[in-house]
Amino acid sequence: MINRLWDSYNFSLRECELVGPNLISVPARIALKLSEAGTFVIKRALESPISISTPAEIRLFERLQNFGLVAVSPMPSKQLKARDTSVIIPCFDPPDRLRNTLKCAKELRCALEIIVVDDGSCFVSENRAISEQFGAKFIALDKNYGPARARNAGAAKASGSLLLFLDCALSFDSSLDETVALVLPGLIEIAAPRIRTLDSWDTAPGRSIKKLIDNYESTNSALDLGEREGFVGSKRSCSYLPSTAIAIVKETFCALGGFDESMRLGEDVDLIKRALLDQRTIYYNAKNTVSHPSRDSLISLCKQRFGYGRSSGPLAKLYGRQISHEVVDEFALISMFAPLLGEALRAAAVCLDRRRTIKLLNINTRPNSKELIDISMVEMRRSTKNIIRSRGTFLLIGSLVSPRLRQWSIKIAVLYGISNLWVNKKNNHKISLLAISVLDDISYSMGVVAGMVTAQTPTAIKPTFNLSFSKSLAKAAKAKAALYLNSIKS
Repeated sequence: MINRLWDSYNFSLRECELVGPNLISVPARIALKLSEAGTFVIKRALESPISISTPAEIRLFERLQNFGLVAVSPMPSKQLKARDTSVIIPCFDPPDRLRNTLKCAKELRCALEIIVVDDGSCFVSENRAISEQFGAKFIALDKNYGPARARNAGAAKASGSLLLFLDCALSFDSSLDETVALVLPGLIEIAAPRIRTLDSWDTAPGRSIKKLIDNYESTNSALDLGEREGFVGSKRSCSYLPSTAIAIVKETFCALGGFDESMRLGEDVDLIKRALLDQRTIYYNAKNTVSHPSRDSLISLCKQRFGYGRSSGPLAKLYGRQISHEVVDEFALISMFAPLLGEALRAAAVCLDRRRTIKLLNINTRPNSKELIDISMVEMRRSTKNIIRSRGTFLLIGSLVSPRLRQWSIKIAVLYGISNLWVNKKNNHKISLLAISVLDDISYSMGVVAGMVTAQTPTAIKPTFNLSFSKSLAKAAKAKAALYLNSIKS
């Protein structure tokens, strides 16, 4: 991927450090041996973004990208001219939220025009007046068709070479220009910032359910893809981008056919999947963030999660097990049962090519008991959450008629509760957050069932097994065995 981008972007590194002569340390305590030339390049990239040009440098950064360590920024000479972006804002919310988003959008240096699309709301006249106040074009749809239709309608009227889709109710500053600047035709064609939900518990007056929801969504938002930036791919840590705030080359958007208007939810996942299948390069720029409000009530939160779950059925019908709520890999299983493995886990770490790392770095890689339990609880929470989201409704119904299934359901529920409380042990509202988490996941599970019935496929509830690490070890062992046999023959 970097091979296509090296002459148009600068590259920098994160989450790694030089720990010795010609030696770089990366996450998971893996050490990579470097040549002197490679060490010089890494030193420069750790200090500031650099350009790379030689085949050896490209191969090195491709290798580091596999660890998710490479961040990109555009070369100033390659950026599109300023003000060549059409900002498209579909709205269905109250006018005060639109006003705030327009105020932020006016500060963007990249904005050629702003287009507001009223998706059949009850506030057409108010939204029109606010749009005109900020100099934005206004389009009113005759009824509520959903965000996909509204975004497509705005894109059809756009005159910029880039499109920036923004949900109504976002807050951001001019740093969003940095994400838009990453998008260049034929190179990175889609990019998005990180979406954060702000926790208002310590800032807003009073104590309310709304503040609890803020507190919950600040760490459990479906829109927040985390702090690790990088390229998007079906087998990468980031496999899609939400359309809450997303920049895309207009020509690419049209070539992909825009958003699927038959989807009320999940249309962003569908667009990204089609882009990946069409070999488009997509980037998640986590260092740039925009703020999104949480749901106003528990009912609206549950309705949203139900809708997300329901969208998994049609998506699974289109893309098979690429849309899976449960990805099982070797590291998930090891992490979950880490306290039980004890010394066996440490022995396995040595076997997995850590002996050289320990010797070179001169560090103690033995995790203590608390670290093992923390790792286990995080993985237990993720696994039980995925089970409840994909099969929770079936477990509830089955528990009514099957004693054995009832026992399993109780065990899963207990593990789910314990792991949630452990992960949130420093939060003073962990019991309330657990209750909201239960409502969230059960609502999502009910949506999955509804989507499965609608799409007439059970694919969305089937787990996906990712054994790529085991396969790579087996492949390496096979190659070494072949070399050994050849040496014997010769």
